Amino acid sequence: EWSNMNCKLTNASAQQRNRQTFRESLRLINQVRGENLLTTHRLSALYFQVWATDITYIPMARGFVYLVAVIDWHSSKVLSWRSSNTFDASFCVDALEEAIDTYGKPEIFNTDQGSQFTGIDFIGVLKRENIQISMDGKGRWMDNVFIERLWRSVKYEEVYLRAYENIGRARALLRRYFYFSNSERRHQSLYRRSPAIVYCQYVAEMAA
Repeated sequence: EWSNMNCKLTNASAQQRNRQTFRESLRLINQVRGENLLTTHRLSALYFQVWATDITYIPMARGFVYLVAVIDWHSSKVLSWRSSNTFDASFCVDALEEAIDTYGKPEIFNTDQGSQFTGIDFIGVLKRENIQISMDGKGRWMDNVFIERLWRSVKYEEVYLRAYENIGRARALLRRYFYFSNSERRHQSLYRRSPAIVYCQYVAEMAA
C-alpha cells in the first residue's frame, strides 16, 4: 500500500529535470542567508520542493521534552521526528539526516531563526546536500504555518489527553500518533487522502 511505503525519488533523470525547472524559476532571487525564499517567490511548484522543520515542547507528568519534526509542505507528511530532554542542536540534526536518508532531499528547506537551525551543525548538512536555505522572519510563525498546524493537532489530539510518565512513554505514543496522522487520517485539504498517499503519488509521478 502507498501508506506503508517510504517513497524516495531515486530516478536520476527525473530528479535532474525537476531541479533544472525549479532552479530556473528561482534564478532571480537574491540568495542571502536568512532570506525567506517562500515569501519572496510563492509558486505552486514550490509546494512540491519544500521541507520545513520546527521545535515545540511536550509537557509530561513531570517536566517536559522537546519535539522536532521535518515535514513535506505539499503533502503535510511527517518525514522524521525526534524528541529530546535537552535543547541542543543534535536531535534536530538527527531528524534532518534521517529524512534525507529515507526520502532523498528537497530543493528548499525552511526553518525559523532559532539557534538549533542556524548553527554550523544543522546548516552544514543543508550545504553539504546543496539544499537552498529559507528562514522565517523573526516572530513570523505564519511563515511556517504548515508545521504550526501539525503542532496544534499533535497537542490537542494526543499530548493534552495524556500525562506521559517518562520520555520513553512519550516517544512510543508519539510514534503511534505520527503513523496515524501520516497513513490513516484523511485530510480535507488533500481531497480526503492521507499525507502518505499524496506524497507517494507525487514521487511516483516525478519518477515516471
